[in-house]
Amino acid sequence: MADSFLKEVEQEDLRFYKISKFWIENKETLKRIGLGIFMAFDAILMTWVLWSLLDGFVISAPAESRAVSEVAAYNQRELHAYTLAHRAQSMDPSAATLISAGEGKYDFYATLENPNADWWAEVTYVFSWTGGESEPETTFILPGEAKPLVAFGAESTSPPRGVNTILTNVVWHRVDHHMTGEYASWAEDRLDFVVTDAVLGESELDGDIGRVSFHVRNATAYNYYEPSFIIVLKRGANVVGVNRTTLSDIDSGETQEVVVNWFGTVPTASQIDVIPEINIFDVEAYKPLEGETTTDTRTRVFPGRRR
Repeated sequence: MADSFLKEVEQEDLRFYKISKFWIENKETLKRIGLGIFMAFDAILMTWVLWSLLDGFVISAPAESRAVSEVAAYNQRELHAYTLAHRAQSMDPSAATLISAGEGKYDFYATLENPNADWWAEVTYVFSWTGGESEPETTFILPGEAKPLVAFGAESTSPPRGVNTILTNVVWHRVDHHMTGEYASWAEDRLDFVVTDAVLGESELDGDIGRVSFHVRNATAYNYYEPSFIIVLKRGANVVGVNRTTLSDIDSGETQEVVVNWFGTVPTASQIDVIPEINIFDVEAYKPLEGETTTDTRTRVFPGRRR
């Protein structure tokens, strides 16, 4: 048994001896072979790098540059076409109506329609006539809205002739549908004012002063600061008088009686239109509820209200 163990040890030593002898005798040759393989791999790698650089900067560079330019130009054309297709369409005011407001004073009335469903605008305008011009007025117009443009008490020694309505500045704002969702319902929820009992009569204090009275109920879920209302008097299809009044505020569900005195010439009218004028995109127009912490109340949602 001892002899068997010694034989195994001798065989193991013999294998180690042969391997060591082979390494000693062929060490330099193996080093040269390994170095040759490394140099060949390095040469192949360097050749590939040099070819890539040569191809990228010399051989294929002009074609790739043209391709990049074509893609950029194509994208610019597409972007330009998209911008043109979705830009705000311009607005043209209607012909102006001249209304006598007393001796040497005149009111002006025109309408402006916004044909854009995704844009609202801030507008500055004047009424211009031969030899004169009204003071600049600033207003806003909501998407798809047709609204009055008015100017009050312009002075002229004679009735103005050749009156034109001129938009001197228009600043467009795109509707943020992430905030509004479907705009028509969003706007309807915020402009639901019910006007009743509109009457044109005489002031109780002075029979020469006209008076328009009406009740307005805020049927929205929102409270408002300083809501304005434009009152338009019509005789048939003709506008014969125009005025504006502003309330201090009006709360949700509240009904207020509004009385507007009409100084100057008191027209006779067969129809009274009362038009709310509230910029529902202006966060400052909203009056927060008691205890409400957010300053942006435009996105408030109440149970049962449409979104």
